Amino acid sequence: MGIDLEDARTGFVRGSLGGFPFVFVNAVAWLIMGGVFLWTNAAGVDVRWPALALIFTGAVTMPLAFVMQAALNLPAPSTSNPFPLLAAALSLVLVLGLPAPLIMWFVEPSYSPAVWAAVLGAHFLPHAWLQRTRWYVSLAILISLTAFLGAALLGHESPAAVTLITGALMLVWSFLIRRKARRLPAA
Repeated sequence: MGIDLEDARTGFVRGSLGGFPFVFVNAVAWLIMGGVFLWTNAAGVDVRWPALALIFTGAVTMPLAFVMQAALNLPAPSTSNPFPLLAAALSLVLVLGLPAPLIMWFVEPSYSPAVWAAVLGAHFLPHAWLQRTRWYVSLAILISLTAFLGAALLGHESPAAVTLITGALMLVWSFLIRRKARRLPAA
């Protein structure tokens, strides 16, 4: 007997709250890094090391998002449901974009947060289909636009603004995504 993919996808979205834990935890990380960049500006500290830390925040946020998912007592998907594996694969797509901010880190570290934000924004696009919401499309566009505008308008002073705006957008959108997932009919 086969699996109904539409029911499996709906069950996955409801069970993961549309990816809420992952977007929320990453939002908090970007906001924290925004604070770090504000401090580096005020203290005259080299932006290079916070920029590198920002690029690798996923090593911390991914496990924390799984912990949050467990803490929220969200139902585990069926082992026959293919969508959790697809979601993990889509999240790992960020690794393919990793060379862009790393190259920028070597060339001009103060622009690497904007480049990483643009990569992050692009990575959200396929989640619109997977999580059954256009909120991810608008999040992707807004993050990418604000990253570009922040870098273009603020230049070397952009890391704090880009990370704070990216974090704030993800924080607001995480709750919009969660609300949308809760409104889906039961699978």
